[in-house]
Amino acid sequence: MKDFFSAFSSDFFWPLATLLLPGMLALTPGAIAILWIYPSNAAFVQANQIEVGLVFITVATFIGLVLEDIGARLELIFFDLAKNSSWEDWYDYLKSSDSERLIAHKYIHTFVLRLKFELGCISATPFVIFGIWFWPIGLCSKAISTLIVSFLVSYLSFEAFSGVEMLSDIRKNVFRPQEKRKSTK
Repeated sequence: MKDFFSAFSSDFFWPLATLLLPGMLALTPGAIAILWIYPSNAAFVQANQIEVGLVFITVATFIGLVLEDIGARLELIFFDLAKNSSWEDWYDYLKSSDSERLIAHKYIHTFVLRLKFELGCISATPFVIFGIWFWPIGLCSKAISTLIVSFLVSYLSFEAFSGVEMLSDIRKNVFRPQEKRKSTK
């Protein structure tokens, strides 16, 4: 049973959540549109499932890397907009390694994973909407799908911005006071 849970360790789960899932999210609506519009491609996919699956995962990973870069730029924008953010706190966090801060590091690590997933999904949104508009469905269905995706990206944007603010607060409250205590001794 331990081997099963080790598959979900951060070494495996981090790239899955931050690269592959957002990449697949961006790629899937377009792939569905191609298969829907050109049924002969669907027959090819059916006949070559493993090969097409490997190509899909490879392309999704590549797109996920690009989306992660876009997400990192969004994170910088959110960080600059956050009311309590400080680059000094961020650099102090990066320099820290004390074992007394281990719990805070684990908490921040979990928080950053979720933030990176949210930012990747936000970055994938234009590709999702673009792919949906090529689906051979009615205009009303396309509009409703776009509204649903827009609502989800609004929610993810709110959560990502809140996450950036929360991370700033955690870094400031956990790491800065200890630096101040060391300097007063």
